Amino acid sequence: MLTLLLLATPLSLPADGESADVPGVGRVTAVGAGVYSGPLPEDWEAVRSLGFAAVVCVDTLAPDAEGVTHVPCSYSGLSPGLATLRLPEGTVYVHCHHGKYRGPAAAVFLARRRGLPDAVAWERLAGTVGKYAGLKRDAMASVEAIASRESDDGGVLRRSMAELDRAFDAEGVTPEQATVIEQAFREAARDPSASESLVAELRESERLAGRLVRGESVTAELAERCDRCHNRHR
Repeated sequence: MLTLLLLATPLSLPADGESADVPGVGRVTAVGAGVYSGPLPEDWEAVRSLGFAAVVCVDTLAPDAEGVTHVPCSYSGLSPGLATLRLPEGTVYVHCHHGKYRGPAAAVFLARRRGLPDAVAWERLAGTVGKYAGLKRDAMASVEAIASRESDDGGVLRRSMAELDRAFDAEGVTPEQATVIEQAFREAARDPSASESLVAELRESERLAGRLVRGESVTAELAERCDRCHNRHR
């Protein structure tokens, strides 16, 4: 019998200014000054094997992992906690959920704190924060400007949206995930900061999610509703 010995390939990070798919982590970008940005990792062992001195989560919900510093940020801007965050020497991994908007903005801000030139930081930020002007503004803002902002614990609405995001990301929506989606819409509508028009949208989405719980195939319709609501209210 022929036995094949498979050797695990050591994981490596991309060079400054480049992006690469890192197994178990996702699409990682080297912002500069030892700061890396990417999505919520699938495999925390892979993250640990990369030897990061710190991992900073800017998603609304903290990941189920040890040793992660949670500084929740919104799509409208960065948290003042990033301005006072004490980072150790060494490489730092900054992640949000998908790694497209909040994570890159926070990573650029932290890299600038470490001395990354603004011109380079602006170049690295290009195309990563989409239409979210507040993230682009804050990524290039001064430490004093961010530190002076009022703290935000995320609120019911954003926490519920994060729950929805993760439920929709599931590979196929199980009955359990459908229930999470319905309950998240219900909780989001209870947020006192939500406008009447947003509450109405959330209630309608909750009713549609109820059909999902009953086994109806309405995932695509529900996703379209979410996109329209985001365009109106984000």
